[in-house]
Parts: sequence; C-alpha cells; structure tokens
Amino acid sequence: MLSRSLTAAAAALSLTTAAAAQIANAPCFEQNFGANLGAGDDTIAPNNALGFTFPGPAGPVTAIDISSNGFIWLGSDSNSRCCAGNANQFITDPASIAAMWEDLYPPGGGGVFFNTFPSTGGAPARAVITWSADPEYASSIGTVTMQVQLLSTGEIVIAHDATCVLDWHTALIGVTQGIGATANPITFSSIVGAPINTGTNPTAYQEFTGNYDLAGRSYEFIPNGQGGYLIFERAACRFAAFTRYGTGCPARRSMTFYEAFASGAFDLSNTNILCVPNGQGGYVGIPGPGTFFNGFANNIGAGDDTVTTVALPFSFSHPGGSTSSLDVCSNGRVWLVPNSSGASYSPTVFDFLNDPTCIAPLWADWYPPGAPAGGGVFADPDPSNNSFCITWSNVPMYPGVGLNTMQLALFSDGTFEFRYQSVVNNASTGGDAIVGYTTGNGATDPGGIDISAALPFDSGSSATPLTLDAAAGSLPRIGTTFTMNTGAIPSGTPLGFMLLSLFQTSTDLTPFGMPGCTGWVDFLTPGAHAVLAFPTPGVTAPFGVHIPNSQSLVGASVFAQSATLSGGFTPLGVIASNGGAIAVGR
Repeated sequence: MLSRSLTAAAAALSLTTAAAAQIANAPCFEQNFGANLGAGDDTIAPNNALGFTFPGPAGPVTAIDISSNGFIWLGSDSNSRCCAGNANQFITDPASIAAMWEDLYPPGGGGVFFNTFPSTGGAPARAVITWSADPEYASSIGTVTMQVQLLSTGEIVIAHDATCVLDWHTALIGVTQGIGATANPITFSSIVGAPINTGTNPTAYQEFTGNYDLAGRSYEFIPNGQGGYLIFERAACRFAAFTRYGTGCPARRSMTFYEAFASGAFDLSNTNILCVPNGQGGYVGIPGPGTFFNGFANNIGAGDDTVTTVALPFSFSHPGGSTSSLDVCSNGRVWLVPNSSGASYSPTVFDFLNDPTCIAPLWADWYPPGAPAGGGVFADPDPSNNSFCITWSNVPMYPGVGLNTMQLALFSDGTFEFRYQSVVNNASTGGDAIVGYTTGNGATDPGGIDISAALPFDSGSSATPLTLDAAAGSLPRIGTTFTMNTGAIPSGTPLGFMLLSLFQTSTDLTPFGMPGCTGWVDFLTPGAHAVLAFPTPGVTAPFGVHIPNSQSLVGASVFAQSATLSGGFTPLGVIASNGGAIAVGR
C-alpha cells in the first residue's frame, strides 16, 4: 500500500484549517445513552424528567416528551407527527426541537434512548436523547444515529453521526418556540466560523427534500441574551466521513431504463413489451408477442402497501445479479433482492434509481384489497412457455379508483415481458407512475424514455467506469491511515494518479482528450491541488493517506479523484473515477 502524509498533502494544497472551539461544556457525542424507551412506530415516550429546569425557547420546562420520529416536545404532547418534517407545522405546533424530524422506524433499529447527568465539576446538568441506528420507514439504504443534548444553561446541541442518511421523506432539523413562531429557515452547512445570530427570534430550522448534507456534523444553539440563539457548528466535533459524488468514466449507458408517467398519462394499455438481454449488460426492448397468461390462480393475498416473498421455479439472471425468489410489492414493483420494507406507494425517479434492484411493471399506488371477487395479485408458473407470471388482476388505485390488469412474465433465460390490459393511472390519487428495470443502489440516471415511441430500444453496454471509494471500515480519522480504493481498473493499466484538491468542481474533460469524463476536483487552480502517483497491480489499487493526530485537522475538507493510464477508452489514454469528499474527523 502506498502511504502519504496528509501533512505533506496539506502543505502542497496550502491547506489551513482553524477548527472552531468546542463551546458547550458537553461531549461531542455522549456514549452513555441511558435507558431504552422502547419506542415503536410513530410513538411518544411521555414525561421524561430532566432533573433540572431547562430554559427553553418558549419558557422553562422540567420534563419532555420524545417522539420516535426524531424530535422532542418541550412539554407534553401526544402527537408523534407522522410522517415527514414540515416547516409550517413546525412553527405552528407547540415548542419542539427536531434532531431530524422524519418518518423513523425504531423497531427496525437500535431504538430511542434517554439519559440525564447532574451538574458536576463545573459542568452544567444535561439531558441526552439519542436515536440509535434507526431506519427511515420503508427505506433500505441506511439508518439514522443522532443526538440532542439539553443543558441547564439553555444551550442545545444537535449532533448527527457520519452514517446518517435520508432517503425519500422530507426531514426538518431545528428549534422553535412554536405556536405561531416567525418563520426562520437557515442553511446549517453554510455556518463556517462565524455563527448565525437569530436575534430576538428563537426559531431556526432547515427543511430537507433529498438534499441532506449534515452527516457527521454537530451544531450548538447558545442563548444570545436577546431571546434568540447564536448557532455554531462544533467543527472540533465533526465525525470523519467519506462521501462519493459524481460518476467515473469510461461512460456507461445505464443498465437502467424507465418511463415516468405523470398523472393520467399512461399510454401502454393493451400492449406488450418484451425485454431481451442484449449481451452487454442491458436489455433490448421490442414489441411482445401479445400473449396474456390467464391461468393465474395463486392469489398471494397482497394488502395495501405490502411485500410478499415468492419462490421462482428457476434462477433468474439480470444485470444486477441473479435470484431464485421475488419480493412482490403490491404497488407494482418486483424486487430482485430481499426487500421486505420496500412498499412505498409514492413513485419517484430518485427512489427508483437508489432503492434496491427491481422490475417495475407499473409502480403506482395500487390497492389490492379493493379488487372485486377473483381479483388481486397473483404469482403463478406458466407451463406453456416455462415462464413465471406476476399478475395484478382488476386492482384499483388507492383508495379504490378504477380496475387495472397487468402482468410481468419472467423467463429462465433472463428475458422478461410487460403485459398490459386496461390500465389507467388516475389523477384523483396523484397518479404518478414508473415502468422499467433498474440495478438500483445509486444507478446512473439514463433519463426517461417514451417506451411506446422508442421501441425497439437498447438500455445498456458493458463498459465499466473507474471507481473511487473508502476501503471497508476505513474513515479519515486523525491519528490513522485512511485508505481509498480505486476500482474497476482495466487490464494492462501501468499507473494511477490520485488528485487531492481544496475544491469540488464539475469540469467537462472533453477538451482535454477525455470525452465522457468529468473532473470532479479542481486540478487547474495553482496551489489548490496535489497529484500523487500510485501503482496499479490489479483491478483494485489502494491508496493510503496518513492523517496526523492533530485536533486542528478536525473539520478539514479535501476532495479526491483518481485517474489511470488506460489506453483504448479516450484519445488521451486516461480515464477518471467519481469524486470523493474527505471530511477529516475524530
């Protein structure tokens, strides 16, 4: 492994960092969580005594109610506020503090905890509320670990672990006195050095709709003597994190294909689309033969927003892997990996690309319990052609609009077919819908196609882009060696280069002889970047960065991108990886 000192790299980058002091007399993240409150889905743990009087934004309180959905009431309230953060509701409801108010599901994670600490040795009394490794409801892409500390001085600390993710719910983070508070949206990540001063208004918050960027960060609200707060980032408390962004090259047409339909715009009724493996990791879509299997008999008993596991009589191979079972979602998606929580009724392209691998005959808000007698969702083998069919027969949209029939047929050679009879995505229920296949897990967005107009279409090729990621278990912590792996290196590549920069960019590299490639770090500004060579002995090459054990480095940000001398892909003979944001932490 090639090792480099971050001190040397920082000098090459003219990197200077002045981590803000830890202001509150409280730990960065309290490790003694205390009692597990046994939180369920959408529950409140009432009347948790603080052991001191907390001078909150709406007045003093001695006990709090704690919601499973990532916030606390500064007083007593039985509303768990399912199922998403909302700024208007936040300021009109009673006083509350939102660590990250969204639809959390503690029964599927570590739980919600409460602890108190008396004043000692000059440190004020504290109460600590922790949501530990709790998943977002109906998401499988990660969990949330976060903490609120309330100090008897009136200070508030909100900290998010580096592992925190936000999938498809709207979330809100902040503090309010509520009951008609004056709106005060802020951007937490813009707080660098100097604090935000809220003046006489003790309300401040940020709403997130897929733009969450506070993983690994900690913020403190300090009473400013005017009724409001000074809001600092506790930069000295920042958690170490590595975050991928962008995509590498050579460019790969996505193995994903889809059409997103707006309300009432579905135009595939009474058509069939046969999707045949193209031998390059994708599919060719052509008109199907027009056969609808009518021998369906095995009603899987799908309810509203449910997932049912069904065994296949053969192994079905696809670009994302292979499977011998399906998790059938009542809402028109068939998961090709186990995903019992994937029953979302709200189709979005973002979720389609980032959720696990699936085929979507038509992802929409279907309501099988509203089907007439003989209707529902069925899973049956078709012995006439050795296929296996999932059929939605006379299924209405929620809450019971229309009758719709469609079918997905899977074949043992990896082919599948969409078959539609009468299908309408009705405007009265929202009506958005998605048809397609995706490898998921952050698949490249190829852009939607008009399936009916594009036939025949070809969805993908086998070129694999260069990748950059943190090695398993490695994080950029002070006093350690942080390892990044460059992957998917083409055979015959003699050398690689790691680019470290102070700035993140998005530069089209076509003028440099690298069409289809993007520069994700600033490699042009003198003094703002460093280039370090590394050997490429195989498909994956590690690159180690030694980070000195210096508290002054906590909170520093560096951006990385690797490139390799790989002929045959670009005129320059160089390809590049995705970018990586390195947040140095403890």
